[in-house]
Amino acid sequence: MEDWIDLTIKCESNGSLRVVGEVTDQPGISNRLVFELRDLDQSHLSDWLSQVAAIEAAFPVVGHP
Repeated sequence: MEDWIDLTIKCESNGSLRVVGEVTDQPGISNRLVFELRDLDQSHLSDWLSQVAAIEAAFPVVGHP
């Protein structure tokens, strides 16, 4: 809703994952970090999704987009 985190995950032709993202501390007016992670192993995907779900549970979305 407020563009604090933007992530794109792509499966490459060799089966590895590439993550491109941007995080900000105050959307639109402050610091931003742009990053890219390449050649990530898909076998870790299940653990990563569990960790994201735990973060979402700890910091639920308030309101509607």
